Amino acid sequence: MSPRLSVLIVSYDVAPLLRRCLTSLREADEVVVVDNASSDGSPELVRREFPGVVLVESPANVGFGAGVNLAARHATGDVFLLFNPDAEV
Repeated sequence: MSPRLSVLIVSYDVAPLLRRCLTSLREADEVVVVDNASSDGSPELVRREFPGVVLVESPANVGFGAGVNLAARHATGDVFLLFNPDAEV
């Protein structure tokens, strides 16, 4: 059996880029997005357009490192891939 991949994304106020990123990851085993208290509607976008994505809403912008650690705590995969919200597969 192949290892299960969890894609971890830390996002802050990049809704248009995040949409493109998540669209490119539709075939991923699991995607976990930590939203760092965005004010641009990013969490709503994820809930509305990507219901299969695990969304973790941080009440404050905790930064990249802490955001990755938060995502990892919610991920269930065997292998983690850190992915920026401005990247696409």
